[in-house]
Amino acid sequence: MNVWKVVSFEIARTLRKPSFYMSMLLIPALIVVIAVVVTLATVTSEAAVAEQQQQPLTFVYTDESGKIDAQVAAALGGAEIADPAQGLGKVLSGEVDAFLLFPADLNTVRVDAVDTGLISNGKYETLARDVLELSVEKSVGDATAVRVLRSGVSVAVTAYRDGVPAAGMGAAVIPLLFAGLLFLLVCLMGSQMLAAFLEEKENRVVEMILTTIEARSLLIGKMIALVILGLIQTSVFTVPTVLGVSLWNIAQTVSGMTLSVEPLRLALGIPILAGAFCLNTISVVCIGMVMPTAKEASSMFAPVLLATVLPIYLSSMMITAPENPVVQAVTYFPWTGGLTALVRNAFGNLSLVEGLIVIAVQFGAAAGIFAVATRICRYGLLSYSKPLNVVAALKTK
Repeated sequence: MNVWKVVSFEIARTLRKPSFYMSMLLIPALIVVIAVVVTLATVTSEAAVAEQQQQPLTFVYTDESGKIDAQVAAALGGAEIADPAQGLGKVLSGEVDAFLLFPADLNTVRVDAVDTGLISNGKYETLARDVLELSVEKSVGDATAVRVLRSGVSVAVTAYRDGVPAAGMGAAVIPLLFAGLLFLLVCLMGSQMLAAFLEEKENRVVEMILTTIEARSLLIGKMIALVILGLIQTSVFTVPTVLGVSLWNIAQTVSGMTLSVEPLRLALGIPILAGAFCLNTISVVCIGMVMPTAKEASSMFAPVLLATVLPIYLSSMMITAPENPVVQAVTYFPWTGGLTALVRNAFGNLSLVEGLIVIAVQFGAAAGIFAVATRICRYGLLSYSKPLNVVAALKTK
């Protein structure tokens, strides 16, 4: 009964704090703001590029290669001159926008042009390529051959797994969301987990609490409350994500990629996420229980946070070389295994056996730390002046 009193008290106390909602909504709001800004910037940039392309450029050129077609160059706004020095002079005087020199070996086309800005100056390179490529296309007389040489041929690949077409990236999106969810939970809930006991310890209120509630019941109650609060924060991300995935599947996408769900990836992703979250929660709670102050606890929390997010820096290796010893090590190490396994599971290179081992390691490590925590919780909660000696506490009967 005392456990559920602690649970209800912790949840009610947290839900009354405006900071809980601010931290819960801050990251989604930032993601939306960043997406809007990037979209607007992209649209503006594309509009500016399109406007620049519509403005004709005036240029003169010298053709030492003999490959430039005069009619093509004239159609693009160019005129041929024999003296390169004269061409440069026209640019410097402002008569033309650019001077193009096509050397005999066509190794490097020289362009002298009026400066219009670091980004806008790219239009001169485009102009030189257009003049040369269109001239060559006209001389060859085979538009298809020129297109193949210029831009290649698009290739459609259909890969099969167990006799049916593999889902490809469409099946990786949803399992990959589990990895993102774990990362967000660690970032959002970290300080809250750390403060689970520190607030009562620093205020010396825990002594009064322990006169009515057993230390083990207090620990279990706070753990359950943190898991419930984590589920509440998770819903803020999962509900919009599910709606977005549904709309994406209904409308398809411009690229034609359809999101799909592979039961095995989903069946592995959910318990791996749960195990990693439980392990992280009990680890951080233990740090808050053992350390006397928030300042000292924060220094101990940093390695746990670093270990949790370390796999992000190995993501390319996890995708391309999952058999690498480094990837294998971080897969089975408890504090790095959660995110690593979720990323590998999303890209389909985590086998069922490997997934089950990771799940067992996650929950096994969480259970082991929880067993230690229940043994030392009373001593840890009453340790005010210095960090708790865990070994000595475990030896105490």
